[in-house]
Amino acid sequence: LLRENCYNSFTNTIIAQSLNDSQYNAYNLNGKIESKIEAKGLQIETIGFLDKKRYVGFIRNYDGVTDKKLAIFNNDSIIKKFDNYQSFQRDGNAVISWPGCHGWFYNYNNNLNFFELFTDTIFRITDQALEPRYVFNMGKFAPDYQKQMSIEFIRKERANYFFITDIIENDNFLLFTVFYNRSNYFSYYDKNKKISYASNAGYINDLDNFVPFQPSTMYNEKFLVGYAQAYEITAWFDA
Repeated sequence: LLRENCYNSFTNTIIAQSLNDSQYNAYNLNGKIESKIEAKGLQIETIGFLDKKRYVGFIRNYDGVTDKKLAIFNNDSIIKKFDNYQSFQRDGNAVISWPGCHGWFYNYNNNLNFFELFTDTIFRITDQALEPRYVFNMGKFAPDYQKQMSIEFIRKERANYFFITDIIENDNFLLFTVFYNRSNYFSYYDKNKKISYASNAGYINDLDNFVPFQPSTMYNEKFLVGYAQAYEITAWFDA
């Protein structure tokens, strides 16, 4: 099972969860398993990479009372856990599924960063602390952490709030996707101008007027990488 941020740039491998929830396989670019990552019984949803041998797992708060958010670990032991200070009440035994993951890792400038859905802050992860780096000022569009397992919220209110995912960063820009009112808005924050931009079509291609560009990752902190679905390309040629 592939998750977000599945490429480990420190080892040049692709990380995929095995059938065992606490074990991950590291595949080389030829598709062969090079090594295994043991999460030591941690129930983690996504994984980030501090270096070649240390990982960080996001412990999703499924039941509303989970008291840990992140854990630094290697194949031998759990090194450190970071506390979760937020809680919520579930609507009975209802199981509510959200698209994608609740926790997002990305590497920038040799640092590992983390953002969680239903929150507003990007943190840098160090050996001993979570250091705040950016805060999304969403105002009235900020979703309430305590409503993430509310059936009423999911059915009637979710479209009225911002949900931020797919965060990418380089020296000049912080790129991210905002899901709002059933549409994705491809957005970025210009670090130099201190201004944010958003488009629900993607970034307009003014080089050859091909389909709008929608980045999904970044290579070497310089080159954005994206893809277009075949039906989008067909529609563009037929237009």
